[in-house]
Amino acid sequence: MPKIKKTKTGKYEFRLYGGIDESTGKQKSYHRVLSTKKEAELTLSRLQLEISKKGSIDQINNVLFSEVAAEWLSERKKTVKESTYARMPAMLNNHINKAFGEFRIRTITRKQIDCVVNEWFNTTISAYDKWYTYTKSIFEFAVQLGYIEKNPCNLVKMPKKPDEIEEKLPNFWDKSKIDKFFHCLDPVKDIEKIAMFRILFYGGLRREELLALQYSDLVTETNELKIQRVLVQGIKGKQIIQSPKTKDSRRTI
Repeated sequence: MPKIKKTKTGKYEFRLYGGIDESTGKQKSYHRVLSTKKEAELTLSRLQLEISKKGSIDQINNVLFSEVAAEWLSERKKTVKESTYARMPAMLNNHINKAFGEFRIRTITRKQIDCVVNEWFNTTISAYDKWYTYTKSIFEFAVQLGYIEKNPCNLVKMPKKPDEIEEKLPNFWDKSKIDKFFHCLDPVKDIEKIAMFRILFYGGLRREELLALQYSDLVTETNELKIQRVLVQGIKGKQIIQSPKTKDSRRTI
């Protein structure tokens, strides 16, 4: 409780903590000097009432981007697969919070986001679009929570890499190269490698699908192979088996 003190000149003064200044983000305080003790008591009472009414508003107005991002990440953990979530904290802390984390979320402007996105665009090859997507999602989450009224990312135009002039060569092996590869393997000593690569090449599997195969996936009666799970990296790098991301990834070969 602030104390009202009598000054050497016979007047009365007090100092009152008033929360965080909206423009600077620093603590603000009120210092008043009045002629009588009664005036000082009345002024102090009015200021305290005003501050108590604005308390919840100040709390919303001064929330940091990093605080909203932490809430968003906690919610995302409930809606995405573990392998997807495992990469999100590092991406958030190393790139997105590094750019916006220390700012109050309501003060971040479209121009500020433009500058960050352009910097990402100029310093990375492809990851910038994922960082931007998460940033936009965090601002949208802030709108839903009432921290801001509009999502500034809605006005941001994403930069695009120019189309390459030179035609890229096909990045795959034809049958002759596959045969040459198998001729380099010993049919006895390398039988497991041969089996693995034959499934990979001729079954059209992804690596994570191949590594998650189980004996129960092979139906010998119909010569079919069921693809219904993947081996991926989870939280803290642990390997986990989970269902594929999309329904189309579940298939029978």
